[in-house]
Amino acid sequence: MSHPPVARISASPAERSFQAPAPVGRVFIGPLTPPPSGLTVVGLLSCVRRRWKTAAFLGIVAASLAAMGVWMFLPAAKPYAFTKLYFQSRPAGSVDHPDPPVNQQTQKELITSRIVLRSAVEDPAVAKLTCITETEDPIGWLIRELEVDFPTGSEIMRITMREDRADEARMILDKVAQVYMTKIGNEALENRKQRKKKLEEKFESARKDHDRDISKAGNSSSTGSATPEVIAQSQRMITNEINQANNELTRIRDLLAPLRKDEEMLVKRLATTPVEMSKAEFEPVFAQNPNANRLKQIVEELSAEYDLRSSGLGPNNPDMVALKNRITAAENRLQTLRTELKTTIAFAFQEKLTEDLRKRRDEISKLNSDEKAKLSDIQLKMAELQRWKDTSTVVGRVQPTLTASSESMHELSLKLSKLDSEMDAPLAVRTIDDGAVVVRPHDASRRMKMSSMAGIVLFCMAFAGVGFLEFRANRLSTANDIPQSLGLRLMGTVPARPRNSAMGMNDRDWESVVNEAVDSTRTVFLHSADMQNLRTVMVTSAVSGEGKTSLSVGLAESLARSGRRTLLIDADLRNPSVHKHFNIANGQGVADILRGEVSAAGTIVQTRRDNLWVLPAGRCDARALTALAQDEFSRLLAEIGHSGFDFILIDCCPVLPVADAMLVARHVDGVLMSMLVDFSQVERVNAACQKLASVDVPLLGAVVNGTRGEGFGYGYGYKPDYRSAALTNSKA
Repeated sequence: MSHPPVARISASPAERSFQAPAPVGRVFIGPLTPPPSGLTVVGLLSCVRRRWKTAAFLGIVAASLAAMGVWMFLPAAKPYAFTKLYFQSRPAGSVDHPDPPVNQQTQKELITSRIVLRSAVEDPAVAKLTCITETEDPIGWLIRELEVDFPTGSEIMRITMREDRADEARMILDKVAQVYMTKIGNEALENRKQRKKKLEEKFESARKDHDRDISKAGNSSSTGSATPEVIAQSQRMITNEINQANNELTRIRDLLAPLRKDEEMLVKRLATTPVEMSKAEFEPVFAQNPNANRLKQIVEELSAEYDLRSSGLGPNNPDMVALKNRITAAENRLQTLRTELKTTIAFAFQEKLTEDLRKRRDEISKLNSDEKAKLSDIQLKMAELQRWKDTSTVVGRVQPTLTASSESMHELSLKLSKLDSEMDAPLAVRTIDDGAVVVRPHDASRRMKMSSMAGIVLFCMAFAGVGFLEFRANRLSTANDIPQSLGLRLMGTVPARPRNSAMGMNDRDWESVVNEAVDSTRTVFLHSADMQNLRTVMVTSAVSGEGKTSLSVGLAESLARSGRRTLLIDADLRNPSVHKHFNIANGQGVADILRGEVSAAGTIVQTRRDNLWVLPAGRCDARALTALAQDEFSRLLAEIGHSGFDFILIDCCPVLPVADAMLVARHVDGVLMSMLVDFSQVERVNAACQKLASVDVPLLGAVVNGTRGEGFGYGYGYKPDYRSAALTNSKA
C-alpha cells in the first residue's frame, strides 16, 4: 500500500497554549534512586492501601492458623489457690499505732523466708500432704511456687500457689498465713512491751530531775513577789504600748511629709509678685466675671449662626463677611477683658496662696509638737521595758530548768498513757477471707482469649509485613514522584476509572475524560516533536503490565484526531496486542518483514479511524528475533519512511525482560516511558532508563497511567458526543 507524501502538520495555536514551559533535550539518568529511608505510619498505611486485598487474605489465613494452633496446642491452665492479707495503715481508734509502719518488700521477703515456711511444713497436717512428701526439698519448692505481690501498690497482699492438687495448695496457704500472722503478732507484742519499759524508765528519771529543780527554785527568793508569769505579762503589755506609739509616730511623720512639700511649693510661688497663674488656675476665676460670660456667649451664638449660614452662602457674601467681622470684634473684646483682669485676678490668687501657706504652717507646728511628745513617751517605755528584762534575768537563772523538766515529764506521761491504752490494739495485718480460695480457670474461655489475641496479632503482622514489603518495593505513588525520584519529565497522566460510578458518568462519558487526558499528553508531545524534529517515537515500559500498549493506542488515536497521519507499529513481537484494540487480525506484519518475506507497504492496515494505520506484529519466531538483532528493523523504518506519515509510534516490548526494546530504540528519534501508579517500581524504571541512556537514546519523558484524580480536573464531566465534536473541530 502506498501513500502520497503529506506535509508535516504542526501543533495548533490552541494546543501550543498547553505546551511545556521549556524545550526538552536528551535526558540522562543518574544513579538508581534508593528506597525511602524512613518508614512512617502514614507511609505504611499508604503502602497497605495498594495491596489491602492481599494483606487481608494473608492476615485472615495467618490469623486463622494461629488461632487454631493456639486452641489445639495451648496447655490446660493449672488450678490455683490464693489468700489475701490486709495491712491496715492506720488501725481504727488510734492516732499513732504502736507498731512500726509496714514495708511491702520486707513483708514479701518475710512470708517466703525459711523460718515461716519451715514452721508451716513441720505442721503434721501439712507434712503428710502428697505434694510435700514427693518433694526432696519442700521449703525450696515452696519458695519457687509461692507468688507474693501487692496488686497495684495497694494495702492488700495476695499469696498465690499454682498446683494441680488445688486442695493441698489451699491447706498450705492457710498454714503459711497462720504461721506468718503468729510470728508478726508475737513480734509486735514484744516490741510494745519493750517500748513501755523504756518509757517508764525515762519518766522516773524525769520525775527525779523535776523534784531537784523545784528545790533549787524554792531557795531563790531574791526576785521578790515577781513571778515569771507576771514578768512576762508586763513585758508583753509594755511592748504592745511601744508598738502602738511607734505606729502613731509613723502616722504623724507620714502627715508631715506632704505638708512640708506643700509649704515649700507655696513659698516658691509667692516669691514673685504678682503670682504666675496657669491657664487651669486662671480660666475658672475669669469665667466667674459677668462681662466675660456675656462676651463668650456672644461669640458662641455668632459662630453658630456663621456655621449655619455658611452652607447656603459663600464666605465672600457681604452678610457672611459682616458676620465674620462681628465674631472677630467680640473675640477681640474678650481678649482685651482677659488682659485687663489678669493682674487683678493674680493679686486675688496671691492672697489665697498666702492664706493657704499660713494654714499649712499651723498644721506643721502642731504635728511637730505631737512628734516630740511621742518620742519622749517611747523613750520612757523603753526604759521601763529594760527594767523588767533585768528582773527576768534574775528569775530566769532557775526557772528554765524547772520548766524543761516539767514539760519533759508531762510529755512522757502522755506517751505512757497512750501506750497503755493501745497495748491491746489489733495487729496492723489481718486476713480478709476465712481461708484460702481455690480457683479452677475456665479453660474454654482462656483458650478463646488466647486464640483471639494470637489471631489479632498475626492479622496485624500480616498487614504490617505486606506494607513493609510494599515500602521496600518503592512503587510509584503519584505522578509527582516522576521528576522527584527519577528526574524524568512528566508529559501527561491518564486517570484510572473509579470502582464506583463517579459523578454518574457512563462508559462514553468516562471515555471522553480519558481521551481528554491523552489529548493533553499529545499537546506536550507535539511541542517536543516540534522542538526536536521527532517523527519516530517508541513507547515502552520497564516491565509488562504498565499500560504501554494502551498509551500507544490512545496517543495514536489522539494524533489521528488532530489530523496527523499516524502509523502505529506493534513491535512487541513476543506478546503482541495492538491488533486486539482495533479488532483486526494479527496476520503478516513486523516479524514477516524482518524475515524478508513481505514488504512493509503490503502489511500496513488502515483502521476505521481517519489518519490512523496499524502495522501488526506478525508471527514471531527465532528467525525474526535474529533479524531484529541484525538491525533489520532499520530497513523496515527506512521503507516506511517514504510512505508520507507524520508520526510513527512503535509499541515495543518492556526494556528489562528482553533486549528487543534496546535494539528497536537505536533507530527511533525518542522514547516515551509508560508507568502505572501503585505498580511501577522506581528502581526498575530507573534501571530501564539507564539501559536506554547507555545506547544514547533520547528519553522524552514519562506518562503515568492510573492516577487517582491528581492529573485531571474534569469534575463537571463530558458528554458522549465529545469524539464527534473533537473530530469536527480538528477537521475545521
